[in-house]
Amino acid sequence: RFFSDEQLCEMFGVSRDTVRQAVSELVQEGLLTRTRGLGTFVSNPKVEERFDAGMDFLRQWADHGTPMQSTLLVFERAGADAAVAAQLKIEVDAPVLFIKRVRSTASVPVALDYRYLPADLTADWTEASAEGSPLHLLWQQVDLKSGDFAIDAGLAGAEEAEYLQLPIGAPVLIRTLRYRDVEGRLAMAGHTVHRADMARYTLTIPLSRDRGVAGINASTVHRD
Repeated sequence: RFFSDEQLCEMFGVSRDTVRQAVSELVQEGLLTRTRGLGTFVSNPKVEERFDAGMDFLRQWADHGTPMQSTLLVFERAGADAAVAAQLKIEVDAPVLFIKRVRSTASVPVALDYRYLPADLTADWTEASAEGSPLHLLWQQVDLKSGDFAIDAGLAGAEEAEYLQLPIGAPVLIRTLRYRDVEGRLAMAGHTVHRADMARYTLTIPLSRDRGVAGINASTVHRD
């Protein structure tokens, strides 16, 4: 919570109009938010994840001054249920590794990851190794060719509310992912649930010159 207008007037010895103007400018810059009936609050810094060939979100977070901490919640090998089998295009009950973790910055939880990988690709993985990036660990063993992504808006359920410290029904963004190797086999599938008030996805889309446009930079922001 930020200072009230009355407190700011007293602190700086200025009029209420001056305080309102200054606070309004800070709101426009995204540093503060005002909610009718509740007051003024310091805005949470958004974490940006850029879609590129490296998909190195850990480095991206660090480059923006928000280094990531990862807490492993589940590391389990089990048979795939129908939903996971469909995601990985494998038989039901085929062995898979399930990884669930929460990612935080400055001790604030931002994202909840769910990852499923065929067991034969992860036979030597341990809980310690999975605390880093499952994608980059997989990249050391498999020649990956492509990643497919979809982003959907959603509402926090009981699990997201617990791990992301949100009220049930709060807005979230859900990024579904699937990675394929050079032979077209699905090597990893899953999804990430992001707090919608603390994250931003950005992407660069190369376009052919013979279609009239040299390139485009597109950004989808979780909260506007």
